[in-house]
Amino acid sequence: MRDLFGLLWGFLPWIFFAVLSGPSEGRLVLAIVASLVATVIFGYQQLRKKFILTWGSLIFFVFVLIMLVFLKNLWVMNHLDLLAKTSLALIAWISLLLGKPFILQHAREHAPEARWHLPSFIHTCKIMTVVWGIIFLFSTAMSFWKLYFPGLSDGLFKVISLVTMLAGILFSLWYPKKVRRTEVA
Repeated sequence: MRDLFGLLWGFLPWIFFAVLSGPSEGRLVLAIVASLVATVIFGYQQLRKKFILTWGSLIFFVFVLIMLVFLKNLWVMNHLDLLAKTSLALIAWISLLLGKPFILQHAREHAPEARWHLPSFIHTCKIMTVVWGIIFLFSTAMSFWKLYFPGLSDGLFKVISLVTMLAGILFSLWYPKKVRRTEVA
């Protein structure tokens, strides 16, 4: 459960962004600033430790703040949901390509150091990063679909997004326990 809390803590700026953003430019700027502040305040230690998720979050929120507040880029504003989902997917997949799955960094925060280099620990974190990468790709596809084929109602889109994230959280709770039970058996 502590692993999940650590992971959710890493997603806190994105949760702020999702909850606070709204249809007006003012709400959008408020959400971006709050998310940026949350990234720096809540992720300070993770930024110092070079956590990929936290650095990716910081880069994203600085980028959109510059594009919206200073450059008034309407394309970015109109595609912000798609850009956010794509950024999360890129964070997951790039972390895997770099051999540093973002889940591994968070898991090491809550696991005994003796487990950090166990093949099963690393493999579990890779699998979990792949699952989150797939979830983020699915979310990106949903955002793309909503943007370019607007027949999907906002309510249905939100339900599908929520169910998808909930599935990821449940998987993140279940899978490490399953692996640990298998190791013990």
